[in-house]
Amino acid sequence: MERGPGCTAAKGLSGNYLVIEPDMGGETVKKWLSISSIRERAKLISLGTFKDPSELYLDNPELFKDRFTPALNAATPWTDLESTLREKETKEAFTQCRDIASSTSILDLFAQEIERLGVSGESQLAKLLFLIMVSRYLKRPVSSAVKGPSAGGKSYLVECLLRFSHLPLSICLPVFLNIPLPMTKKICHTGCL
Repeated sequence: MERGPGCTAAKGLSGNYLVIEPDMGGETVKKWLSISSIRERAKLISLGTFKDPSELYLDNPELFKDRFTPALNAATPWTDLESTLREKETKEAFTQCRDIASSTSILDLFAQEIERLGVSGESQLAKLLFLIMVSRYLKRPVSSAVKGPSAGGKSYLVECLLRFSHLPLSICLPVFLNIPLPMTKKICHTGCL
């Protein structure tokens, strides 16, 4: 069996090595890897401006092993990259929500925002529904039903509340507005909301 130029350099390696291209292809691989079952074993190889090992080899076959071996040895475990990205995202998120995070009453800030959206006289209910909505992150989420007279503003309150959710309205509204399940599927598949 004939061996290619990179085979001797790769002898004794363990794990899954992936070349990360220096363009959108590399970003696509990272996105895929973030949900892949191999991510814990993956190591990322950067070849600088070269798209892949073939391009590196074609650039100068005599120097291929001398350039590819250090790239393999410098491969970054996905877990390290993921940790760095998570830390960066956390810092960016905190910078964006510093005022909220350092507030003594986040619910009062929420009530002010709800009133700014045109909901008046319902701050207690809005706060309660907000806490119920946030409970989806807990082991045992809480559920609720909003009942009241026709044209009392129930739907508008729920719609305003959902603006503070990070879920798409096409998923939230059918559930929160009690649309029957067959209609929910139709709405989600057609993207009508």
